[in-house]
Amino acid sequence: MPWSELPHRGTLYMQVAFDSARRLARFRRSDRALTAGSADGILAQFTEDLDRVLPKSERAKLRLLADTREAPRAADPELEGKLLTIMTPIMTSFDCVAVLLRTPIGLLQMRRLMRTWPIRGEVFEDESEAILWLLRQDASTPRSGRD
Repeated sequence: MPWSELPHRGTLYMQVAFDSARRLARFRRSDRALTAGSADGILAQFTEDLDRVLPKSERAKLRLLADTREAPRAADPELEGKLLTIMTPIMTSFDCVAVLLRTPIGLLQMRRLMRTWPIRGEVFEDESEAILWLLRQDASTPRSGRD
């Protein structure tokens, strides 16, 4: 796949890549743990860098593949709340989102969360299936439409 890595300061926690031919962006979360104490600074830095490398005006035209399979489980409710507060607006700034998860519970939780989002989204365990789903999403479909 012709992914181009986009440089930012948080690469220890999240890689960001872009496939211009297919108009896909990819977030790949690493296995490095965040703590409630460090999350604010890291997430603020990531948000700032993301606005530089993928401006909000461009994100609305892109489809996002969010790969969270390697991420450690956020067992701390405070950390989980911070992640949702920061990442939900980022993820919903894209035209549509496919999220890769590794556990059945994660799939169920993300499906429940996505029902509240104003964009099309789906969860997957298989990357190929997620990419196919993203490529089948028509950009002319209203952002609030659900499949």
